[in-house]
Amino acid sequence: MTARRTCCLALVLACVSTAFIQGCPRQEREPVESTSASGNVIVTQPQPNDVVSSPVTVRGRARVFEAALSGRVVTDTGRELGIAHFMTSAGAPEFGDYDARISFTRPAGVSSGFVEVFTYSAKDGSVQDLVRIPVRFR
Repeated sequence: MTARRTCCLALVLACVSTAFIQGCPRQEREPVESTSASGNVIVTQPQPNDVVSSPVTVRGRARVFEAALSGRVVTDTGRELGIAHFMTSAGAPEFGDYDARISFTRPAGVSSGFVEVFTYSAKDGSVQDLVRIPVRFR
């Protein structure tokens, strides 16, 4: 191949690859709303399989008694690493927004777990409206 042909071929390939890259939309993940079985607690952040560090931000909306929510970070085996209690902007029967932080300490060698958002039952104190989001730890 002559030097001129090589140069022209390189130019054509550069133009085609640039046009291809600019013309292709980026593959971004659609945000997912993780919702409790009752539909009363919705988590919009973190997203499933996000990489998180302490403190992790949890956001969403909920329709809960006295606007009270709790969140925690747990390992794959269920060991609690951190917990926080927070409020939504409105109590039931309305949905209220929340934006809170959960501080946690990641043990050495643990690379994944869950962020959980839930309420405690006013009747017996049990966990209800649980939303579990799988995450990876930074």
